[in-house]
Amino acid sequence: MEYNYTIQVNEKACTGCKACQLACSFHRSGCLDLEDACLRIERDGCGSRITATFLAEFCDMCPEETVPYCIKFCAADALSIARRKKDLPNN
Repeated sequence: MEYNYTIQVNEKACTGCKACQLACSFHRSGCLDLEDACLRIERDGCGSRITATFLAEFCDMCPEETVPYCIKFCAADALSIARRKKDLPNN
């Protein structure tokens, strides 16, 4: 069986500080630019509800690191690595 690994965001634990987004963008581009990140952390208009979007197709899981940058720099401990079964084409 083959697996994909992805970043899982616990939206209830997330504070919305965007440190994960900045760390990811720095890894990807060498700049602190929220638009370069594989994560999108957004607050609703009142600032109380947080939604997180992970763009798995762009994430390389920081292979030169023992832990991806986004997880390493999340002070709220709201990120983790999730393992999912890989969808295999039917032959």
